[in-house]
Amino acid sequence: LILHRQVPVSLSAIKYPASWVFKAFSLETPVYEDAEVLIYDIRSFDQPLPLFYDEVEFPSVPSDGFSVIHAGDVFRLHLWTLAGSVDVGACEEVVIESWWQMDHVDAVPYTLSVILSDGSGQVSIADAVPADKFTTEWRPGRYYRDRTSLLVPCDLAGGRYDLLLGMKESMSGKSLPFRYADGGEIGSLYYLTTLNVQES
Repeated sequence: LILHRQVPVSLSAIKYPASWVFKAFSLETPVYEDAEVLIYDIRSFDQPLPLFYDEVEFPSVPSDGFSVIHAGDVFRLHLWTLAGSVDVGACEEVVIESWWQMDHVDAVPYTLSVILSDGSGQVSIADAVPADKFTTEWRPGRYYRDRTSLLVPCDLAGGRYDLLLGMKESMSGKSLPFRYADGGEIGSLYYLTTLNVQES
């Protein structure tokens, strides 16, 4: 994984003309954990330390040969992982991490759904802003890591339940269709795994 970090030089003793530089320079340093991008924006060079910054998560996707899944013509799912075992108890939380890219800028905001289903319908759902950042602010080509927690209902009967993933328009609720890289259709929900739920 690569850490992309824009680091400013000291401005307390050095002044630059505004036409010379508008943003801090970039450094790339290998790390072995989730990465972040610190984007620094220098507004003015007439005052000491006129520095403003925004912090954006920009993790690199782990590489293990996962076949890319498309969500509509907007998103690509590069990888997902289940934090923990498929054997869970009622009242427990399951955590799904997923890594996404956006193919092009889209003014429509989207919501990510993690769903627990018994085959006839959903028994639990967690809707979230993907990667805790409105998709209208995503940048094409960058990786975004989402971590969504889903609560297994406390009164859920023991048994096997499917864990599903969905992506929908936040306002209309319209689902994006999933498809394989070769164009094969999957449907409005993408199957992740099956959980073995034990009664509490």
